[in-house]
Amino acid sequence: MSNTVNLARLYYPVRTLGYGERVGIWVAGCNRECPYCITPDLRDIGSGREVDVEEIMEYIRKYCNNVDGFTISGGEPFLNAAGLKRLVEALSYVSEDIIIYSGYTHKELVGMKDDNVDYVLDNISVLVDGPYIHELNDGKGLRGSSNQVVHVFKYEDRYKDFEHEKRSVQLVVEGDRVMTIGIP
Repeated sequence: MSNTVNLARLYYPVRTLGYGERVGIWVAGCNRECPYCITPDLRDIGSGREVDVEEIMEYIRKYCNNVDGFTISGGEPFLNAAGLKRLVEALSYVSEDIIIYSGYTHKELVGMKDDNVDYVLDNISVLVDGPYIHELNDGKGLRGSSNQVVHVFKYEDRYKDFEHEKRSVQLVVEGDRVMTIGIP
């Protein structure tokens, strides 16, 4: 079992990708090649670095107060299903409210018949699935395009309107670059 994820970005507080103040975790590497991807810089697996899950947890314990939940995106989080499983296990001790954005559909993920994938799906609150299709971006909800399905597994009351939430973006300055967090 892998204890690492290919971490591209880690940020707190994220207020645009789920309920409350969340820790945003972006992984590097994606093979989906969606045109107009919101994070094309994270397609390359080399855009991140292998980080032990415990190192991520140390950062969260040290710098993140009053965490309402976690949002994991990328890149493609399920490229390293074993590392993702370990990350979800560890995060669950802080909050069971975990949202994952994936270019794979729920059906594709279940079809992988991978115990790591199954564990993740059984232990997250929301999966936003499917490839981003620019022509289907209707500007609605906390998903990129209307083909993407929001699967709510926990906290149904909190996320019942996820597909209709008002979109917003958060601008974050990190060194000499500005990062946009959210769905424009």
